[in-house]
Amino acid sequence: EKIKSVESINFAIPKEKIIEDISTKSEFVLAPLIPGRLSTYIYENEEDYYNMYKKSLFGLTYKKSGWDCLRHYEILMNGCIPFFLDLNKCPKFTLTLLPKEKIQFLNKKYQEILSFYNPFKIYKKKHLSFKKIFSYAKSSFSEKNLEYYLKNDSELFSERNKLLNYTKNYLTTEYLAKNVLSIINGKN
Repeated sequence: EKIKSVESINFAIPKEKIIEDISTKSEFVLAPLIPGRLSTYIYENEEDYYNMYKKSLFGLTYKKSGWDCLRHYEILMNGCIPFFLDLNKCPKFTLTLLPKEKIQFLNKKYQEILSFYNPFKIYKKKHLSFKKIFSYAKSSFSEKNLEYYLKNDSELFSERNKLLNYTKNYLTTEYLAKNVLSIINGKN
């Protein structure tokens, strides 16, 4: 923040990797791949891996070795909403192009979805809490279930489309290159 000649930079994705349209039918509420759970790393090729996110409403992601990670962008480029744990702790000048506020809003709005999953199977110890365990136990008494979200997905479809359009406009390698060049040209 104090050094004027330093600019932030994000990961980005080639625009040809971004899907054109989102399917109106989802197979999964939460993508089966759980970061850090090696037993869920079952995809032998890129196409199968991407298809898993295309068929999902949400994909779990979080900071591992660092805040920026290609997984966040792979989730978005396949029309899936990132369930980004602890995104509120991300430093201001990190992930600057990621739509952090929108993702946090959607995560808060749909956080009850995570309560339908066994917390011991989707969270690493650092993300596990008594509240999540209690929510899981309580979810068995809820009128909603995961099927509810798959059948009533029109609002989620709209939000997924907005995020996909944002991804097409601001999270591509092309946009990143133009941004970097404009910064360089503006400083000469």
